[in-house]
Amino acid sequence: MKVSRSLTLLSVLLPGLLEPTAAAQEIAVIPAGSGPGLGPTAAVGRAIVKIANKGRRRRAKLVYVLPDLPAENPRLGRKAGKLMSAAARAFQMMEYGKAVELAEKAEKIYKDVAKSGKLEGYVESQHLIAASAFFDGQMARAKGAMNDAYLADPRPPPAKRFSPQVQDLYNQVVSEPPAHGAVRLGSAPPGALVWFHHKLVGPAAGTIRLRAGLYLVRAYLPGHGVYQRWFRVQAHKTRDLMIPLKQDKTAEAETMVQLRAESAEAEPGATLNQVALNVGASQVILLTSGDNCTPQQCRINMGWTKEAKWHRMGQAVYQPGGARRAALALVGRKRPTVARRTNRQTENPLAPIVPPGARACSLDSDCGFREQCIRGQCGSVTPFYQKWWFWTLIGVGVAGATVGIVLPLTRPDAPVISVE
Repeated sequence: MKVSRSLTLLSVLLPGLLEPTAAAQEIAVIPAGSGPGLGPTAAVGRAIVKIANKGRRRRAKLVYVLPDLPAENPRLGRKAGKLMSAAARAFQMMEYGKAVELAEKAEKIYKDVAKSGKLEGYVESQHLIAASAFFDGQMARAKGAMNDAYLADPRPPPAKRFSPQVQDLYNQVVSEPPAHGAVRLGSAPPGALVWFHHKLVGPAAGTIRLRAGLYLVRAYLPGHGVYQRWFRVQAHKTRDLMIPLKQDKTAEAETMVQLRAESAEAEPGATLNQVALNVGASQVILLTSGDNCTPQQCRINMGWTKEAKWHRMGQAVYQPGGARRAALALVGRKRPTVARRTNRQTENPLAPIVPPGARACSLDSDCGFREQCIRGQCGSVTPFYQKWWFWTLIGVGVAGATVGIVLPLTRPDAPVISVE
């Protein structure tokens, strides 16, 4: 009875402690196919992202590490900065037409600066154009600039620099149902990956729908230079984007080479965990291609990791038009049995390693009384109300209630270890 009353009190004081967290799982999907296998792994990766994002408890993103971008030209940054300072002074003097003109000149320069990987100046110039055009009565121009700034950086304009009217303009643009356009993608040679701003949308193949606005498009295929251009997605229209790639001896990013090597290891390696941390995901799906892979038929190998362990392995065959079918085979409910080579030995990666005398299991129901299925084997479990930390929390919780304070005793979230 005392335990029952204590449980009731604890559930009132600490409502999130005894319930599973409702936070969405961040999943990074990494296409790491080599050579002609890059396109197929990217196509299947895009299909996996679409499947995962249909659920409420998961958010997935596609991730690939590009080689180094061109170095920034500091003279361009200084020139654009001077124009922005002049535009800001014109704005303060309520010369809004002049402010728009100067900020637009700065924006053109910041478009070149952005090709070195920095979009901050471009976003800042769009915010100033939007604010100046708004007060100048150019509402269409103001909304267009605010929309383009939002595409590059979803954060609102700094409140310290812009009045509440500009914040209201931002809220209006963001809250209105967005207009979308379509882009038919292609690359020569085929198989390149394509980014719109910093978002990897997948292989340069097929048609994608995006929010209308201006994007910095990047494309990359190992053995070729990084392609960059600004491209406007037009509302309710379909535009073609054929990407010509030039051969370049620039090596593929060492990170991608390391990820492919780690895909054959017994456990995820340091590179995979670091990429996961960098992109802020809690789980990673790593896709590699098998031998003799072609764009017409390719065996896709999947490693699914969380908590620094391989959680699931799988294989599927990709063919053009069958990316979703392959994705479902990899991440669907049925878990395929796939041989995995570790230390030159063939073993089933789904079969848990069970010590002699222990019982293997897949569900708690396979085990006995007061036992749970833990990492593939039955083990005894001490009821939580017999554990020292439970009574510590009870004591601290009651003490907090006595003085009218509820202490934040829930365990902080663990560091994120995953990939996009």
